[in-house]
Amino acid sequence: MIRIDVLITSHNRREKTLACLESLAGQRSGDADVRVVLVDAGSTDGTPVRVAERYPDVVVVRAGTDVYWGGGMQIAGSHARDTADFHLWLNDDVLLEPHALSELLSVARPDRIVAGKLSDATGVPTYGGFTSTRLAPLSFRPIPVSARPEPARTMNGNVVLVGRAVLDAIGGVRGDLFPHAFGDVDYGLTATRSGFEVVQAPGIIGTCSRNPPATRRSLPSFRARWRATRSIKELPPQMWWHACRRHTGVLAPFFFVVPYAKLLRRVPEASS
Repeated sequence: MIRIDVLITSHNRREKTLACLESLAGQRSGDADVRVVLVDAGSTDGTPVRVAERYPDVVVVRAGTDVYWGGGMQIAGSHARDTADFHLWLNDDVLLEPHALSELLSVARPDRIVAGKLSDATGVPTYGGFTSTRLAPLSFRPIPVSARPEPARTMNGNVVLVGRAVLDAIGGVRGDLFPHAFGDVDYGLTATRSGFEVVQAPGIIGTCSRNPPATRRSLPSFRARWRATRSIKELPPQMWWHACRRHTGVLAPFFFVVPYAKLLRRVPEASS
């Protein structure tokens, strides 16, 4: 029996969280032993209570409102079983197709990370695996939907199956370095650099709407753009420095400066 620990974070998205868990419960995954760890970051909408009522087997860990995705996933990982064959990262706004888990498992191995490809409700692809080049190692291109597993350099963390050999070698998400953004991308880059495979699973395995694009470069003054950029949900300098230092080597100072230099020029927000 394959043992899978599902790691989820939540904050004030009760109905979405419950819908996500319902889609997980409906998986056609054979005899897999699935255990869910949900870290709730101080929800005030009753999320942890409703989850416990509807899904009593879910391990609910309560955290403070200062815990974001990266920190929450690090906490969730610390509550996972040492005997789990895989960790499944799952964003709480994802609705899995009934075949999603079996699709991920069909291409999974202990020494591999499998990223699921998602779309929005209209079928437009939103999240999945990424490629990049040597000249632009931190500029990522999404991998198109494919009927076969596609090699990736890293991935979004919305739906990701991580094998035990990867977990034993590099651990879990570094929420201490990447409290919210980039923890998923860093994990994939670290895995590939360590000799493990990252692949995107075949087809579309669920739905998840894309987050609104960042608008920091459209703000009227440099001071406003800089203040917005430093938000934990945007590109805070400490986090970005960790990313550059870990993944661009001696060129880290150059790559670190590039996104902040772009703030000097305002880019008008695109009209809808």
